[in-house]
Amino acid sequence: MQPLLTVDRARSVARLSRPIQIRGILYLATCQEGVNARTIVRQTEATFLVLGNLTTAAGRDNPPHGDHRGIQGTRDVIRLVHLSDIHFTASKEGLARRNRSLRHDLLNDLKKVKSTLGSAQAVLVTGDIAFTGHPDEYAVARSWLDEVCDACGVPKSAVLCVPGNHDVNRGAMGPTDRDIRERLRRCAPGEVDATLEEYLSEPRLPILLPLNNYNDFAASYCCQLSDPQAPYWQTDLPLDTDRTLTIRGMTTVLCSDKDDRRANLVVGRTQATLPLDRPDRIYMILAHHPPDWWHDQDAVLDVLRHRARLALFGHKHAQRIEQVDDCLRVVAGAVHPEEGGSWEPRYNWLELGVREGPPKLTVRLCPRVFRRETNSFVGEKDFYRELDLPGGAAVEDGGDGDRASALERVERSEESPPPKAVLRPPMVGPSEDRDVVRAFLELPYPEQMRILQALDLLEEDDRDKGFVALASAALARARERGLSGRLAEEVARATTRTPHPHEEEPQ
Repeated sequence: MQPLLTVDRARSVARLSRPIQIRGILYLATCQEGVNARTIVRQTEATFLVLGNLTTAAGRDNPPHGDHRGIQGTRDVIRLVHLSDIHFTASKEGLARRNRSLRHDLLNDLKKVKSTLGSAQAVLVTGDIAFTGHPDEYAVARSWLDEVCDACGVPKSAVLCVPGNHDVNRGAMGPTDRDIRERLRRCAPGEVDATLEEYLSEPRLPILLPLNNYNDFAASYCCQLSDPQAPYWQTDLPLDTDRTLTIRGMTTVLCSDKDDRRANLVVGRTQATLPLDRPDRIYMILAHHPPDWWHDQDAVLDVLRHRARLALFGHKHAQRIEQVDDCLRVVAGAVHPEEGGSWEPRYNWLELGVREGPPKLTVRLCPRVFRRETNSFVGEKDFYRELDLPGGAAVEDGGDGDRASALERVERSEESPPPKAVLRPPMVGPSEDRDVVRAFLELPYPEQMRILQALDLLEEDDRDKGFVALASAALARARERGLSGRLAEEVARATTRTPHPHEEEPQ
């Protein structure tokens, strides 16, 4: 099958960004008379193959596993799956059955999109994983997220999550907990930092006790809140040879309870402290509540300005995308919104890259929404934006409202999708031992303590810590002391001796 472009013209097109390539090539393909969908798809495949070969011949480095860099003008691409507001429940059987059916449809859709776009590098969950913060709900969540990871091609430890208001176990709150939350809400925005530091320095951290079940769950993904002075986590993903995507998970539920209202939750400026002097870093934040729910939003946003380029949120159950200064904010829809007239389950795929030439951060969001008329997830028009690095004006690929995304064109053709992108290596954590951490946390408690004692990773001040904080501190010491290899060996040996814990059927 002949490509749609001559070699000379293809050389020029190969230097353009992928969105422009796609628009131009699909325009050429669909303008032909008397050509059926099968021919259009085959010609498009042949054209992109020429572009990829030209880029390789031009001497651009290819990653070990390859990806789209040859055809879209970026040196590398990260793909992320963004889920929010899943609301796992173990108490409402009828609702649980309906939710289980929908999640099965979402898994099938993940596999379908992966077959076209390629594998993801991580799964991002912006809160409300559980419904009441009960351990049984997190057991169901962990099992289903394992399936999500399989469906989109990432290790089971490649989940990054933050807590939402439904992850707060309100049944664990006593009068002291309610007093703490009320005082935080009453204090002036300028006093939030000092008041938070006071409560985060108390022994056994009563302010975090209602999040204990969430922390036990999140520890398997290295996303637990383990540093009393910094209620957030941070991890890195290599974006290209020159830049790293640094993701920070922020906690917006420190004073969450039944009295949550817009603008009465506190965050604290400490969570927003991202260095400005690292041009090799591109920062993304994850949080459950968008800024209009923060009591101290002005103070926190002043610190985040010109630092975070991307911000992903949940909570509102309705998708919103906006740019404020040089930060692109995405408020996700819900996987499980409230049942009713506007019921519209959603999730997103994200592609991030860096264009060559004057460097630009490229962001493509591929929304997926469940339609009742088809009883399946379908794609909406892709959103695309380019952001200058470091800082500058944005370029938006608006297009007409009825123009389908490249992915939807392929789906409607009912033919084979274009060639898959060959996959990049999956994500690693703050160190390369996320899988080891998860395996360690799934061991019986006596085995865990035996390993920590054998490697001399326990210290006197660990006595006052809960298990998640104790384990987090001990595993951090293993990395600091160069014992990660020995830890992995001990965990592997213990795993072979220990039956794998029973995984519950998702509800």
